[in-house]
Amino acid sequence: MEHRLLPGIPDEIGQECIFRDWKAEVEPPEFLLLSKAAGYSQPIVVMAPARVNMNLDARNPKYHTLPDYRLSLFEPKTASWAELPLMISGIRNGLPRFCQLNGVGSDLVVMGGWDPNTREVSNVV
Repeated sequence: MEHRLLPGIPDEIGQECIFRDWKAEVEPPEFLLLSKAAGYSQPIVVMAPARVNMNLDARNPKYHTLPDYRLSLFEPKTASWAELPLMISGIRNGLPRFCQLNGVGSDLVVMGGWDPNTREVSNVV
């Protein structure tokens, strides 16, 4: 039996519905104020470390590939790490190369960069 996010709906459409509703709930500034007042907010550190394929043969540079960069989240309070899923449409193999990451309020903004596959300037972020 196939498990679906929302029964009877393709997962891509189900994700779009859930993300849209989730975003509408957590995006307003009031949500951040309420979560802080209730003690649910906590400091985090977001990084973009390289994910290197360790199965490559170091003696044969012909088959060398560039590492993927993914967003990782560190919670100092619990000392736990988590890799965040990519939520940039059109990008499948990590963040755009040379992109800029900036924190703006409670948002993380990804700007510019190169497509990791074609190495051409990316306009998806």
